[in-house]
Amino acid sequence: MRNRLWDFRYTTIDLEDLDVSVEFVHPRSQARVTVKFRVDESALEGRARDLKGRIELIAREQLLSLAASLQKTGALNASD
Repeated sequence: MRNRLWDFRYTTIDLEDLDVSVEFVHPRSQARVTVKFRVDESALEGRARDLKGRIELIAREQLLSLAASLQKTGALNASD
């Protein structure tokens, strides 16, 4: 089984401004990364649990995209 590289620390959703903040923490190094973005009003449709899951999925994809970009430039080692 693959070890988890990042854990969700918290997810904050501002329902008035539609701002989202998701913080990840690396379990070994305790490094923290916060991903912030704004969601469309249509994202609020449905259940709160579904919304949180979709937001965390978007944040995870952004974190992976950032890591891939940094790895291409040599700014991130595979062992990080």
